Amino acid sequence: MFIGREGDGPGEFRAPARIAVTDTLVHVIDGGRSSLQQYRLDGTHVADHRIGDAMVSGGEVSREGAVIVPTSGTDSALARLYSLAGSTRRIGAPIVPWKTWDLVAMKAEIAKGRVPDQLRNDAVPAFGADDTIWLLVQTEAEVRRYDADGRLVWRRVLDVPEIQEARREFFRRNAAEDRPMAVSPLRTMTAAREVGDRLWVLMHGESGTRRAVFYVLDRDNGHVVGRVSVDVPDAVNRFAIDATRGKLYLAVPNEASELAVDVGELLRR
Repeated sequence: MFIGREGDGPGEFRAPARIAVTDTLVHVIDGGRSSLQQYRLDGTHVADHRIGDAMVSGGEVSREGAVIVPTSGTDSALARLYSLAGSTRRIGAPIVPWKTWDLVAMKAEIAKGRVPDQLRNDAVPAFGADDTIWLLVQTEAEVRRYDADGRLVWRRVLDVPEIQEARREFFRRNAAEDRPMAVSPLRTMTAAREVGDRLWVLMHGESGTRRAVFYVLDRDNGHVVGRVSVDVPDAVNRFAIDATRGKLYLAVPNEASELAVDVGELLRR
């Protein structure tokens, strides 16, 4: 069964980016039209909701249809939360005030061993249970938990070897880049998923990476309670966990493949 088709009308897509599914609805972020579209499970189109945010394709959608979008520090926040009722809320104080991108000046800072301020507000959002919002703040290697009202519950800096390697790779990659107007971002964490009373955080891996590494955090306080390492054919950028069947699913884009890993024993601890 196919849902939707290419186009600009109701129930049509330009660039579907993120999906969340409930027992009755499918929510789809369409980055090409800056919208959230909803369908019944039989494929019937229900509604289009205009988000109007140019960065919506980098966001996430909850099972309730809320959308959270990273902002890179604009609008005095790390992310914006959009509800189906039409309200908007700022989430997370920026690390530094937003600055206009000056790529020449940024490359000069990187050459001196510094991360430019323009990159320091980069965050990856995710939704959890009970309207919890997660932000993975890239340059700070910081995991943040917010409640439904946007209040910070806790923050935890991941001081782990994978973060240090990501920073070294950031400087190596930019030093090797000859184009004067090209700056590669600093990526330390790729995605997060809440499973029961744990948060699984996937660490970033460059192309050619043969191991996917996860750190498992206690949802209530952010303490690291486990580390999972999985052999993979290349870098992984998305994952899902089926707690009922004890399966970890990994998306490997460069190999056009999906891996399934048995993690039932770990989930039962």
